[in-house]
Amino acid sequence: MVWDLVKNRLKTEYRHNKSSTYKEVVELIGEPESIDTINGFAKFLIEEKFDYNIDPNGYVYLHFNKDSLLQKWVIVDTGFEP
Repeated sequence: MVWDLVKNRLKTEYRHNKSSTYKEVVELIGEPESIDTINGFAKFLIEEKFDYNIDPNGYVYLHFNKDSLLQKWVIVDTGFEP
């Protein structure tokens, strides 16, 4: 699910010549867990769950420019293994 999101659904200027807007991202996956307005990124919880694991598998950081256009994404693994 996460790879489909970042590779096929979200658009960055570098890969697609047109970026997804912050509003489009929120409509697609919901509100972020937190927003860092100083560094320009929003942190979204990865909701993939396996078996009985109730903890998140990681986070996706989406970096937006001052015009609220998606610039890049970073996946951070929490390293939790049940």
